[in-house]
Amino acid sequence: MGLSTDIEAKWKTSRIYELCAKLFPKEFQGMFIAPREQFRDWLNEKTGCQVDHIADKHHALDAWLEILELLDKG
Repeated sequence: MGLSTDIEAKWKTSRIYELCAKLFPKEFQGMFIAPREQFRDWLNEKTGCQVDHIADKHHALDAWLEILELLDKG
């Protein structure tokens, strides 16, 4: 199922975008539209995760979201 029809992935991606823009405003500028590998590496560095959204989209989105939510709560 592609991202265009995957409502759950769209919601998770939107929330990741929102949290990254809030938590890392200067660094995040343009990062969301960077090449997929660059974005993955940057987000893995920020969250301490070692996931690949290209290989397993939902696992990666869930892992990133969990850490970003924790960072947002402080």
